[in-house]
Amino acid sequence: MITARSHIHELFAKDLFELFGDQLRIRDISRLTKREIEGAVVVFDRYGLWGDRSAWGPERKQRFVILDCANYLPSLLVDVLKSQHITDRYKALLSETGNRGDVEELLICAFSLEVMGFAPRVFHIQELLANSVKWARLRTQAELKSIVDFSAHTVRARSSVLANHLLHQVFSSKAIVATLTGMVREAELRRNARDFYQILNSLMRYRSIAAILPEANRLESTINFYEGVKNLSATRRNPQFWLQYAIACLAFGKLDRAERYFKDSYSFADPGYNTYQIDNHYARLLLEKALITPTINDAMLLIDEARKIIIQQMGAEIRYYPYRVALGLFRCYDRFMASWTLEQKAYFSRIFQEIKRRCELMTGSLKENRYVIECLHKANQALQ
Repeated sequence: MITARSHIHELFAKDLFELFGDQLRIRDISRLTKREIEGAVVVFDRYGLWGDRSAWGPERKQRFVILDCANYLPSLLVDVLKSQHITDRYKALLSETGNRGDVEELLICAFSLEVMGFAPRVFHIQELLANSVKWARLRTQAELKSIVDFSAHTVRARSSVLANHLLHQVFSSKAIVATLTGMVREAELRRNARDFYQILNSLMRYRSIAAILPEANRLESTINFYEGVKNLSATRRNPQFWLQYAIACLAFGKLDRAERYFKDSYSFADPGYNTYQIDNHYARLLLEKALITPTINDAMLLIDEARKIIIQQMGAEIRYYPYRVALGLFRCYDRFMASWTLEQKAYFSRIFQEIKRRCELMTGSLKENRYVIECLHKANQALQ
């Protein structure tokens, strides 16, 4: 039995599939069962954690967990923390510190490491903040003790959910971007050490940045971050860096900018470099462009290019990624449904039959994956 937080699992899933094959079974234990939901309602009642929902009956509270929180434990915990009086309490605590800038930088660094799945070790924080932390003073500040747990070796938030909440609600986007940019620069200087190399790579990933940055002004903040580190020696000619920048732009619908960075990523890939990840996300870009292309013929060119990548990857990939992108094919088909010619409908029929065939051949955990299940469901619907 192996456990890991979701984003850490994503990093090592391929190795696990290669080791265990069909014997591997994956369970997301963040998803609450009916019995666990009932228990959560009881616990929240006992400790007065419902806030404005306190007067609701048990069934309504259970529906809230099922519908609004999607049976997902982190969503339920974050919802509790979003209570304004709790957020204001933490803001007040930080405002009481005489060295707020230093405290903010320390907490942003520690919480970012924790959100990315790294133990926020004192040694790492000290190095990532350019040896600027005055530890003796910080450890004596009583107001910090309700936020973080200072041990001899780590600086941990009272919970990882609290760390995420404070990043999103208490600190400004500008302060977070400045701290992250500094962390990247310091990690690059130490990248020959394995720990700092891993932290550097994690900080480049859009998924990490999206988890850390507040929702307000996230597009501007994300671009400011990537622009701030794009000319470092570790990023300037790194295909993975430009892929992550492209993914970020794609996530915000900046398709032209994303396409430019995909081209950069391909251009920096040396001969023999496995472009699987770039190809996978580039196929998603092609389908997103097809969805907004005004003419069917232009859309078909984009769809066909994406189709070649997706079908090829379905034959070679042991994870769910091509199936996630393949859902875009169904959206494109629906987008122009009233205008397809008989020949074009036959073209899509062949694609959907192939997707259906591959979904039905799935075994082990992939057969239970939600993207595979959704692809199979949509293929069956389209072929009726």
